[in-house]
Amino acid sequence: MRKKRQFIDEICALYANGHSISQIASEYCISIDAVKNLVRRCEPAASVSQYSIQRKKRNQEIIDLVEQGFSAFYIHRVLGSAYSTILKAANSVGINLTIKKRVSLTDAQRKAIIEMRQQGLTYQQIADNLSLCQRRIAQFCRKSNLGGSAKKL
Repeated sequence: MRKKRQFIDEICALYANGHSISQIASEYCISIDAVKNLVRRCEPAASVSQYSIQRKKRNQEIIDLVEQGFSAFYIHRVLGSAYSTILKAANSVGINLTIKKRVSLTDAQRKAIIEMRQQGLTYQQIADNLSLCQRRIAQFCRKSNLGGSAKKL
C-alpha cells in the first residue's frame, strides 16, 4: 500500500510541476487514462484546475492559428490535437471550420510546386512552404512527372 501511495505521489508531483499527462504516461509506461485517474486522486481541485489551464492554453493556441487562416489539417499536424478539439475551439469563437478529406490544389499551388521542385526542393520542404501534406506534394509530382530525386531535375 505504501509503494502505491508513493507512486501516486510521484505522478502528482510531476503533474504539479507542469509535466503533461502524456509525458507522464510515456515515462512510466502506463496509459493516459491511468495517469488521469491517478492525478484525480491527488488534490481534486488542483488537478482539475491544472488540466483546465492546459486545455485553455491549447484551445488558445488553436484559436490563434485558426484566426491566422491555417487549416484544421495544418493545426492538427503542428499541435497534434484531434480534429474534434480543433473544431470545438474554432466554433467557440464563431469560426466554422470544415474538414475535407482531399483538397484540390489551386493553380497557384501547382505552379509553385513545379517551380520549387525545379529549384531542387524536396517534397517535405515544398509541403512546409505551402502548408500542405507531403503525400499530396509527392502525388502531384509523380502525376506531373516531377518525381524522383530533386537533384536530377
